[in-house]
Amino acid sequence: MILQNSTTWPNWFLRRVVSWCAKQLELPHADIKASVFRNSRCAWGGCARGWRKAITVCVGKASYFPRTNRHGINLQDREDCLVWVTAHELAHIFQYLYVGAGTRQRGGRGGSEDITEKFAKPIVARFQQERATLLAEWLTPPATCLRAPQLSVVEKRAVKAKNDLAKWQRRLKLAQTKVRKLKTKVRYYERQENGNTNT
Repeated sequence: MILQNSTTWPNWFLRRVVSWCAKQLELPHADIKASVFRNSRCAWGGCARGWRKAITVCVGKASYFPRTNRHGINLQDREDCLVWVTAHELAHIFQYLYVGAGTRQRGGRGGSEDITEKFAKPIVARFQQERATLLAEWLTPPATCLRAPQLSVVEKRAVKAKNDLAKWQRRLKLAQTKVRKLKTKVRYYERQENGNTNT
């Protein structure tokens, strides 16, 4: 899924929100090609383009919340709103692709707003019920984000010098062992030659 994000939420957090909402709708990941997340001048906004399998989700600033939308969903904060708008727009995609029943006022196959809310409302309710657990999971950075601190040039050179020293010390030890064995072998053959000349 292509994701465009101009909000303060990290990309990996938004991907998890989309994934979770889609799972509640039983909407396959392959059916979501693009998601756009933006800040809104009002409390919220969004749109779904079923033929493109793309959604846009816009969420306003914190001062707009709490508030209740026209469908009776109580949105306590921006995260409630994020989940609701995401679920709502994904429900349009779901209806466009799989339901096809219930047309919008101006035609189309994405379902009316009232029908779409029947899909979105239980998703928001579940999020609000499991909010603490879900947010803790979604806000945990993925392993790829937990990188080791970057070393300075001097520190990198110091590490390389230590590694090179250890490598050459191993080679020196190996060489010393080889030299000792060869010296023993040379002394053996010298004794053999001396013994042969004495006879």
